[in-house]
Amino acid sequence: MRSETDNLRRQYPYYRRNLLVFTADYVFFSVGMAFLNSVTVLPTLARQLTPSAPLVGLVSAMGSSCWMLPQLVAANYLTGKARDKPYMIVPASAGRLFTLVFALVLFLRLGLHPLLLYWMLILWVAVFWLCDGLASVPWLHLVSKTIPPQRRGRLFGSAQALGGMLGVGVGLIVRHLLGQHGPRFPTNYAWLFVLGGTAYLASLGSILMLREDPRPASGGRLAWRAYLPRLSTLLGANADFRLVTLVRLLLGAEGMAAPFYILYGTEVLGLSQASTGFFVSVQVGASVLLGVLMGYLHERAGAKRVIELATLMGLMAPLGALTIPRLMRAEGSGFLWTYGLIFVGLQGVMSSMMPGFMNFVMEIAPRGEGPTYIGLANTLSAILFIYPVLGGVLLQEVSYLGLFFTTALAVAAALLLATRLREPQPALGTDLTPAEKRWVAEG
Repeated sequence: MRSETDNLRRQYPYYRRNLLVFTADYVFFSVGMAFLNSVTVLPTLARQLTPSAPLVGLVSAMGSSCWMLPQLVAANYLTGKARDKPYMIVPASAGRLFTLVFALVLFLRLGLHPLLLYWMLILWVAVFWLCDGLASVPWLHLVSKTIPPQRRGRLFGSAQALGGMLGVGVGLIVRHLLGQHGPRFPTNYAWLFVLGGTAYLASLGSILMLREDPRPASGGRLAWRAYLPRLSTLLGANADFRLVTLVRLLLGAEGMAAPFYILYGTEVLGLSQASTGFFVSVQVGASVLLGVLMGYLHERAGAKRVIELATLMGLMAPLGALTIPRLMRAEGSGFLWTYGLIFVGLQGVMSSMMPGFMNFVMEIAPRGEGPTYIGLANTLSAILFIYPVLGGVLLQEVSYLGLFFTTALAVAAALLLATRLREPQPALGTDLTPAEKRWVAEG
């Protein structure tokens, strides 16, 4: 029994240390994302720079596409490498530093036309998420190499909960900065980028302390003429991978409406700009409970149940936008809290990505194929970039209600398909001996 425990220790020699490192990294990154929230803060900034709904949607679209598209390149490049950490640190550093550069642009403004500032915002979004996309493949591979599968749900759940607790305070800061008593535009948003960029740098500082056990290098990356047919073979041979990817693509239709819920509230329902901060607090506050819930659900029932819960919560957002304004008057705190359920639903989708979709992919990936499966899953999901722009077109050509109804249909289809997924670990944790389970539990 002791030898079994020793084998597990050799397989994950630094997992207790790395568990703390990954948790701190995730928490600080979550705080940065709360300051620069893609469904509340960034759409309101873009709206003040351009009246075009499709251009507002492009902010979210650019972020999604730039995060996903480079991951297949990163996965192939990492193939056979002895270490992952250097390939994570370099792009992560560049993206985080560029956040502070854009903050300086907003502070100075330099008499720039609002539309030019808008395109500089798009440049920041592209650079930041391109760098983070390149870093995410080695990051996820390091998680799979250094954290036992039975602890990953707890890692993501606890980190998200801690980030959410801090995010509630972030929402109060956002509310002040964007409220009537805050700095003038665009200085108020410049401060958000300073605070968000600082949190991102703290995230980088945490991940620098990661300990990686180098593995023997095994060959090198394949030429693209050989790599692409291999990807096609992997996709064709794995029905579970195809189905979970389809569910993610349909659930991603949530992105059609996501940037416009806050605009619907402020432009149609008469909510104030300061309510943006309130909804940030609601969303990140929900992430506390959802982090614990989804981490627990993953450990007890598996990644499939997390995905099912995410699709169900994703349906809350468009259905809430369709029904809440018809059931209540947009006056007083009662309406604010009820309308906030939309952002709780959106957070449910976001909270599922690591304990649900990413864990599902990592668990069905054959040993040694983790980077390839992760990169392929995220690159295939790059089509999600079209959703926010499509949402802007629907809004401009049809209406808010048409946009929300279309979103609800797509997410309902994702929910139906999610029930057909097969749990990759039907009896989660039964592959460990009692001694190994005890060692993992002591972490």
